[in-house]
Amino acid sequence: LTLPVLSTMVFSVAAATARRRFAVMAQKTVQKQSVQRRAMGSGPAPEWEGIDKVVRDVFPGDHHLAMAIMGGYSALFVLYKIKSAVSKPKEGTPDVTPASMDGDAVPGMGMPAVDSPEFGKFLETDRFTKMVESDDFGHIIEGTKA
Repeated sequence: LTLPVLSTMVFSVAAATARRRFAVMAQKTVQKQSVQRRAMGSGPAPEWEGIDKVVRDVFPGDHHLAMAIMGGYSALFVLYKIKSAVSKPKEGTPDVTPASMDGDAVPGMGMPAVDSPEFGKFLETDRFTKMVESDDFGHIIEGTKA
């Protein structure tokens, strides 16, 4: 085979392939135009009123509104964390922790836990008598029933 014959065969095969591809694409285009396309659209946009209208003018899409709400909550969280990191506890206020209660079952009354060895001694003191006779004792008992 000589070069002109080879090039003629290659070009004729390429031309035939191009014609077939063009015919297939043209047929698909005609089919697409004749069939109704469904783009999964929805109805008309809702008419907003009141505060919704003001908000939707700024954030038109649902995803915009969701991002704005999440951003607001995130900003509040960050501000709270910054505030708590910057502020220090006031001096003179006691730190209320279980270690500072010294085993009291009722904080502020000085009453030890029932299962502690100090409870028997506490029952014999004047503090116990004063606590029983005070008006707050009924509230303490009602609070411990739960």
